[in-house]
Amino acid sequence: LLYERNVKYESGKTRVCEYFFTSKEDCLTCPHADDDYIVCPYSFWGYRYAIEQLPCWVTGELPQPTALVKKIANDQPLWLNFNVWENFSLWRDHLPKLQAAGQVQVLIASKIAKLEQLWRDRTSWDLIYFYCHGGIDEIFEQPYLEISDGRIDSNFLEASQLKWSHHPLVFLNGCATGDYTPESYMSLIDDFRVAGACGVIGTECPVPEMFAESYAAALLPRLFKGEPLGQAMLRVRQELLREKLNPLGLVYSLYAAHEIVLSHAVGLIN
Repeated sequence: LLYERNVKYESGKTRVCEYFFTSKEDCLTCPHADDDYIVCPYSFWGYRYAIEQLPCWVTGELPQPTALVKKIANDQPLWLNFNVWENFSLWRDHLPKLQAAGQVQVLIASKIAKLEQLWRDRTSWDLIYFYCHGGIDEIFEQPYLEISDGRIDSNFLEASQLKWSHHPLVFLNGCATGDYTPESYMSLIDDFRVAGACGVIGTECPVPEMFAESYAAALLPRLFKGEPLGQAMLRVRQELLREKLNPLGLVYSLYAAHEIVLSHAVGLIN
């Protein structure tokens, strides 16, 4: 949300620059560059740059830094583990969109026992996707993710002794949870890194399921086609604002190198 230009607010006078809605790139010769009453979306870093927060900067609690991974070592098809809280209303419509976006094999876990089985049976996951609740345990004050019948926390992840060989991306699409903040999952980022993940996408605040579903449906096909993840997130943010006047794309943060890309593109080319 950093803004690079001066801005003044006056009701009825301050407005968003109309050129943003017709220009797909930054206006290098902006006619309003010196007008402090014109708000330029491209002057927000989130609409101008591929933003990353490198995992090693987040907590600093690991005894030794893990290597920065910039490539998901996938084959074809891409193996996607989809972990869901079943009471959400849109996930059954969401899955076909992901499957139609490319050569993707989806295995679903809505219960802890199924999740444990999937993680025991396969170490070569490419995308670990949590479409679920998340928060902070009131007693132990530890972050958790919640699917239909139980919670995944640091103790669960450590006890599972995960060793993911393909360096998957972990996507925490946490919906409609009041105490779900960046602090809610910071320690989980370290746990996923130790397990072999290349990085984590998480939200900076609670988001409604309708938006969470549409954001993922816009982002993941870009990743599947071989687009670098940071660039894909930037394009989705810009499109959401330009086409739907929706700034919520800014709430998704990438805790990984922005260059992360699939080893083998699996997406369908339009």
